[in-house]
Amino acid sequence: PTEAGVALLPLVVTASILSRFFGRLTDRIRPRILLVTGALLTGAGFLLLTLPDAGTSYVVGFLPPLLLIGLGMGVCQVPVTVVALNAAGPANVGTSSAINNMVARAGGLIAIAVFGLILAHGYNAVLPPRLEAAGIPEAAQQAIAMQRAKLAATVVPADLSAAQQSAVVFIIKQAFVTGYRWAIAAAGVMALASALMALCYLRRARSAP
Repeated sequence: PTEAGVALLPLVVTASILSRFFGRLTDRIRPRILLVTGALLTGAGFLLLTLPDAGTSYVVGFLPPLLLIGLGMGVCQVPVTVVALNAAGPANVGTSSAINNMVARAGGLIAIAVFGLILAHGYNAVLPPRLEAAGIPEAAQQAIAMQRAKLAATVVPADLSAAQQSAVVFIIKQAFVTGYRWAIAAAGVMALASALMALCYLRRARSAP
């Protein structure tokens, strides 16, 4: 957990530093431009995160996409709030701010659940057929299936041969990578979809009375 948290620090730090800078630009640049640009950068970063596998170096495979996501979040974080507050008008700033914060918190909780389900589904879709194809005994397959909630932390049955244990470890890693890629790809697609929504919706809103 500590290593995972440290690994994500570049994203958090980049977004935090840049959000202040781009927040000042919101009064000079149309929010739609910042929202679309930030969402596109974020989506591209997520899609790049689908490329690494279990053996990829962090610096090569993970750090650049995380920095790109941090850049994208830094660009569009403040404009999202500005658009929400401006749309509500001066008389409803407090209500709009509360709704915006509530949606952000609820969205984070829902995302954890949804992307966790996507990862688990991808993992479980790959694991059983690969174990069967590798000739793993039925009893061992059932023991591994009972631990599916542990994902990559699944304990390999000790009664397997050394070769079978190595094969199971490899299959578990590959199944986890598959589920991870499904979840990250879904995040990337959603980020790109949000860029399209900002482009279309805010353009229509500009011509409204």
